[in-house]
Amino acid sequence: MATILIVDDLPANRTFLVTLLAHHGHHVIEAGDGHDALALVRSERPELVITDVLMPTMDGYELVKQMRMDPDGRGDARRVLHRALRRTRGSLAREVVGVLAVLTKPALSADVLKIVNDALAGTAPAAPAAVPARQAIESDRHHLRLMTDKLSEKSDNLRIANARLRGLVNLCLELASDRSFEERLRNLCASAGDLFGACYVTLGIVESIHGTVKQIVTSGGEVAAWTSPGDPVAGVLRSVVAERRPIWGDNPGGDPATLELPVLHPDVHSYMAVPIVSSTQVHGWLSVVGAARGAFAEEDTHLLAALASQVGRIYELERAIAQAERGAAALHASDERAQFAFEAANVGVWDMDYVSGQLRWSETLQAQYGFAPGTFPETLDAFFEVVHPLDRDQLRETVATAVRTGQDFKAIHRLQLRDGSVRWVSGAGRIYLDERGRAVRGVGLSLDVTEQQALQQQVQQAQAQEDIGRLTSGVAHDFNNLLTIILGYCEVLLGDMAPADGRRIEVIEIQKAGERATALTRRLRAFNSTEAVEPTLLAVNEVVADIPETLERLLRDDVSLALALSSDVSTIRMDRRQLEQILLNLTVDAQAAMPDGGTVTLATTALQVDGPESSAGRELRAGSYAVLTVSAAGAGLTTELQAQLFEPLFAPKEIGGGAGFGLGALQRSLTAHTGFSVYLPAIVKLPPSTVGGRPTVLVVEDLDALRELTRRLLVRQGYRVIVAANALEAIPMFEQHQSIDLLLTDVVMPGSSGPELTQQLLVNHPHLKVIYMSGYTDEAMAKYGVLDPGVAFLHKPFTSEALGAMIREVLAGNSAASALPEGR
Repeated sequence: MATILIVDDLPANRTFLVTLLAHHGHHVIEAGDGHDALALVRSERPELVITDVLMPTMDGYELVKQMRMDPDGRGDARRVLHRALRRTRGSLAREVVGVLAVLTKPALSADVLKIVNDALAGTAPAAPAAVPARQAIESDRHHLRLMTDKLSEKSDNLRIANARLRGLVNLCLELASDRSFEERLRNLCASAGDLFGACYVTLGIVESIHGTVKQIVTSGGEVAAWTSPGDPVAGVLRSVVAERRPIWGDNPGGDPATLELPVLHPDVHSYMAVPIVSSTQVHGWLSVVGAARGAFAEEDTHLLAALASQVGRIYELERAIAQAERGAAALHASDERAQFAFEAANVGVWDMDYVSGQLRWSETLQAQYGFAPGTFPETLDAFFEVVHPLDRDQLRETVATAVRTGQDFKAIHRLQLRDGSVRWVSGAGRIYLDERGRAVRGVGLSLDVTEQQALQQQVQQAQAQEDIGRLTSGVAHDFNNLLTIILGYCEVLLGDMAPADGRRIEVIEIQKAGERATALTRRLRAFNSTEAVEPTLLAVNEVVADIPETLERLLRDDVSLALALSSDVSTIRMDRRQLEQILLNLTVDAQAAMPDGGTVTLATTALQVDGPESSAGRELRAGSYAVLTVSAAGAGLTTELQAQLFEPLFAPKEIGGGAGFGLGALQRSLTAHTGFSVYLPAIVKLPPSTVGGRPTVLVVEDLDALRELTRRLLVRQGYRVIVAANALEAIPMFEQHQSIDLLLTDVVMPGSSGPELTQQLLVNHPHLKVIYMSGYTDEAMAKYGVLDPGVAFLHKPFTSEALGAMIREVLAGNSAASALPEGR
């Protein structure tokens, strides 16, 4: 196969020949003008050259001449002229120019292949070796006429293009005029018809949501009857809008139905339609219809599309102006509402111009940061100067990241105001970047959250105290088990020693230390607010007498404590921790009322009320009372404060100054002067219960030492005792000893708990008496239900006397029901 050079300034023409000849096995090279072709002839030395006639720089005639005259120009190469005009005479081209053949555009593939094959095979007439002078002159004249005709043709095309360009400019000026938008559209359609020689022009605006016709304007006929606002966009126009692309062509016969247009649409022999678009969406279409085929070319669609794009921009601008005009009373009102809402909520607003470096603050925001209105320096550095030094670097990094990435940011930080005070603010911001990723603007909000932070800290402190309470409760539980063993064996030793035994003194001291340790664990539990209530029989005087040891750590040096205890005060039934907490709160509050020091007196008295009577505004029912009074030489309480005393957390201090008096759960009465008297119903002591025979007790306790101690204490009191380490051991013992009268079980044990063991045993022993014991008294016990009314519960550490008394009460039926309530 041969090497063939194709020379043509139009790529489309070259593509046709390159594709055809390469398909038939030839090696094809290309050039866009005569200069490039001459260089390729010298370097590639092709066997055949097919060249266009009219080209820029060097045309086909000149190229052939240069090849013939230049020895290095491959003068022996065969040559074919391509796209000779009708006025080009093939014989003259062969004789004078020196070519083998002339191809006329557009050429058929068969013609091209025949000429190429003949030229390569040598069957085409050979070009003359020399050209006579007369023929050379005739060749030059012919060449000149070709160039003149081509120049005239280009000149005509240029005049047409200039006329259209002027028309397009006039149309754009018309679109930008002050006339109404609809009038401008009508004038545009009329001018477009003149510009393209069209017989009918339509311009449609499409409703953006549903895609239906919103507005239709026509030129070249009456008002459009083939479509109306609300109709779907029809046929070829629908494709233009949906696919956002121009469509043009011919429609033989002119029937609009061929293009899926309504039958009332005027005849369409040729057409072109382009979408009306803006940068964001398609707004409609612009179409022109010709009366004859071939009226429009591809170049016409580019001009029509440019016109339609101007319509899109103008339409979008008109719509934006209309919306702005409608929303300008609304926008003002919205701004006023937003400003009022921000001010009412104490929300500050800021706006940062990164181009000028100006930072603008609202008056609310200036007040948050300690500036008078209008005094903020309006710079970013001035803002960071007010940020607390410990938070400044972190906040700078947060803002810098947002400026770099354009992401929204949130931050909570402290302010160090000029008066030295510290406040907390919560802020949020948004950074706007330009097309190059540079920050140009930032906006944001700021809210003073000082009070919320204080509340959060209080919650955290409360949670910490709760954790401490759980810890102290757990420690107290372990201590209670150990103290039960210590005190129990002290009782055993003392019971076995003779009165004159000199070792009794040492055992008694151990017993006293254990009792003090018991009181200490009880006071630790008193600080656990989640501790469950455990009412027991209390001697009021003993509780009051024990409290100074704790209060001495809480009172100032200039405040002393005095006790005035009456010997005839009766026993009460109450949770000891509650009573101790009341004494603590009232004493500490009394101290606060004596800034110059003084004495706080704790007094107890007995009171017998025979009938209903009133004391300090509170009704007392008939009965015996133990009266506890806390008094101090303070300023006293006003009538308004007295009315608030019985609120759960009331205290005559500033917010956060205390936890209240702690009297909300009791019947209380306020006496005159500066003192509080708490009236506690007294309990008349009953003689110890007696149980006949020798009852059998099953003791279930997982701690070996405590289990053995309990067994020895009960044996010493005359009971038959069976012991088990857990529920798994206890169940078969019940089957072996049907005479068991009472179950004494720990609550929390490995495996099944005490209440779970009870439920299993009650199935076959529904009348079983049960006493629970544990060192826990907090919500863990409440979960098991052992603190509910009707359940016998013995708190560790317990004495032999307390153990025996509760067993006797349960067996005698003087206590409440011994098993768990139904449903536990």
